[in-house]
Amino acid sequence: MTEISHYQFERWSRQFGNLDLQIYRLSLACKIDLGQTGMVDSVIANTDLSGGKNKSRAFTTMRGLLILRLLMQTKASAELGSRAAATLGHYQLDRLYERIGRR
Repeated sequence: MTEISHYQFERWSRQFGNLDLQIYRLSLACKIDLGQTGMVDSVIANTDLSGGKNKSRAFTTMRGLLILRLLMQTKASAELGSRAAATLGHYQLDRLYERIGRR
């Protein structure tokens, strides 16, 4: 396993944390449960699961941020190694769930 520096951990942790919180807030505005199986894939595919209600600016922004999250995960994997990036990504999601009182 590749060892990552404290600086790398803090930098990526902050980026993932900020992005995840924005995505969560937008999911609330759109009334979409991203924790539901397949929901993230549906949003990224721009599948309208709401009968037309979620073609709003918030939905479009959330979709873009989800795509950005995937691109960030890929970039983090290239810089840190896939195992470290996955661990960091899961750590940030766990922190988000703690903040919002889920899981």
